Amino acid sequence: MSADRGSSPTPLEFASVREFLSLRYLPGRLCDWQTAAILGFETHHIPILVAERHLKTSGNPPHNAPKYFSRDYVLRLAADERWLARASDALVAHWAKRNARKKERTSPTSAGATRRPL
Repeated sequence: MSADRGSSPTPLEFASVREFLSLRYLPGRLCDWQTAAILGFETHHIPILVAERHLKTSGNPPHNAPKYFSRDYVLRLAADERWLARASDALVAHWAKRNARKKERTSPTSAGATRRPL
């Protein structure tokens, strides 16, 4: 979706997602933003869900290659309330851990504890 992670989609992005979701037949192979639109997540959540093994790609792409997903697999996951809850919890845990690491690096007590007095 949007390059800025905290912002809402632009009207153009919203229109393309709305247009995609209104297709009569979805393609058999979905890219990351299409998968995110169907599952109700942000595009930048998809690599996190793949890394945490909550979402399985089609085939075995290299880590730096674009990831594609099976339409039927994604539609099954979108209808599974338990999977959606687990995936949402995994994202909350991921961001909590990441924010804790960031806070740990910037806290004045951690910086002061490593310095020796002169």
